[in-house]
Amino acid sequence: MGQTQGRPKSHAKHATRQPLGDDREPEATAARRPPTTATAAAMDTFFLSHGSPTLSIDETIPARHFFQSWLPAAVAGSEPPRAILMVSGHWETATPAVNVIRGRNDTIYDFYGFPKSMYKLKYPAPGAPDLAMRTKELLEQGGFGPVKEDRSRGLDHGAWVPLMLMYPDADIPVCQLSVQTDRQGRS
Repeated sequence: MGQTQGRPKSHAKHATRQPLGDDREPEATAARRPPTTATAAAMDTFFLSHGSPTLSIDETIPARHFFQSWLPAAVAGSEPPRAILMVSGHWETATPAVNVIRGRNDTIYDFYGFPKSMYKLKYPAPGAPDLAMRTKELLEQGGFGPVKEDRSRGLDHGAWVPLMLMYPDADIPVCQLSVQTDRQGRS
């Protein structure tokens, strides 16, 4: 009591470099340095809405141009990702599931009533079975299990529509994680 939340205490140390007269760094600064091991590498996470599935064929939709600029503009960095985990609202399951595909993903046409040309589009990206299994492992360790392995499900349009514009060569391994719409987030 007596101190407002968020206000630093008067004896708090700052993480600025303090001259020590030698090559040592203050403890707070040293603690801020990122880990140097390969296992600690950060991964980018993006939330991208695909909008209408016609994004895949309609040149007039502004979001299409954004997705097409993804790779040339290096939005996600100068190097393409080693693999992509997609979470799409178009794959709902009672419990979490990952698609574990060895070989190429099938293209799922989980929509109806659209122009016939959309049903001819393919996005045969390779599966990412190692990423899928690591995702399963982490979810189960975090208490979200059991996580099912789906060994036949391809990519729904929530995945392949943006990916075909972002990475048109379909050469980056992709796996999907399902969503559970009946579960509440924790606060």
